[in-house]
Amino acid sequence: MAETLHWIPTEPLDALLARVAPILAAGGLVALPGDSGYELLGSAQHPAAVQTLMHLRETAAPGLLTSEWDLGFVGAAEAAQALPALSPLERRLLRRCWPGPFRLLFEPERQSAWTASLPDSTRGLIARAPFSGLRSPAHDVILSVMHQLAAPVLLNRVVAPQSLESGARAVEEMVAQFGANVALLITDPALVAPCELTVARVTQEKCELLHEGTLTAEQLQQQTLCVILFVCTGNTCRSPLAEAVCKKLLADRLGCTPSELVDRGYLVLSAGLAAYRGDPATPEAVEVAQEFGADLGAHLSKRLDPALAAQADYLLCMTTSHLQAVEYLLPHLAAVPRLLSSEGLDIADPIGQDMSVYRECAQQIAQHVQRFLDEMVPGEKR
Repeated sequence: MAETLHWIPTEPLDALLARVAPILAAGGLVALPGDSGYELLGSAQHPAAVQTLMHLRETAAPGLLTSEWDLGFVGAAEAAQALPALSPLERRLLRRCWPGPFRLLFEPERQSAWTASLPDSTRGLIARAPFSGLRSPAHDVILSVMHQLAAPVLLNRVVAPQSLESGARAVEEMVAQFGANVALLITDPALVAPCELTVARVTQEKCELLHEGTLTAEQLQQQTLCVILFVCTGNTCRSPLAEAVCKKLLADRLGCTPSELVDRGYLVLSAGLAAYRGDPATPEAVEVAQEFGADLGAHLSKRLDPALAAQADYLLCMTTSHLQAVEYLLPHLAAVPRLLSSEGLDIADPIGQDMSVYRECAQQIAQHVQRFLDEMVPGEKR
């Protein structure tokens, strides 16, 4: 019979983690709260865990467990390391949707690179029931356990939507069903209305929504966009010019208008390291943008923050000092920051100068943006 422990959010997790670690190391299973309900969790490296999970799937009451199991990760970086076959779009979706109630289907034929790293005894068991999805549930307990284990884990969702609402009764039912197959159940009394999983898959670099859950179809579509982010100091001159010119040039390449770029899969933004929020572009920047066929009339400045930077697939800085500041302040970005100039040149700040200086600045920016777009083949989404 599974032992039951109650998680108290205000207390440290150390004691619970100390109980879970030896169970998983010995090949046992634990039941933990996730964002989409309770999860059975075991180490993918241990044949006993895989064997027990398969046994439970065959013997548990009908409907108690989902029909497929998933591979669990702390985050997108861990998934990319374990599964090098992930496409650029898949990596982007995981980076932006995890942790959270998002399940990305992963075809069995693409498992080979990951399963090759498993023990022979485990590989044969997994081949009998290949995983079909990748998940990272947004719950402190399960994320902490996966982080501590530092190895691929198998997840199988417990499906008990009716009884789950009754709290204690749900726990009693799970304990009775799991029996001796699950060593420990950690409960979360607040888990009475779990999130509904959004399920998607990527085919030919297009995201297909298979089930709309907490993450809606519109929200999921936003997460697929290739984000190009230009950075300067105040976000009123150089980076807005780069944003506007890039929109114009990219739209010309794709045969659309700048307002249709989102429909084509691109989002072009700009921000400043020391920007005041809501300042318009300088009048000179607005005028020179118009000369390039671009529009800065509605621009409002914004400061670069970690959340915005984390969304970027390409992060381009105007000067070396901007690049160094970004690398120092935000050292773990998925997108490697770089200078806009592929030649390593700084774009001088035209603020306070006359129109001739602004025109020269805009011309430099346009040339470098053109070269950047030549490198970034339209359609490539990192």
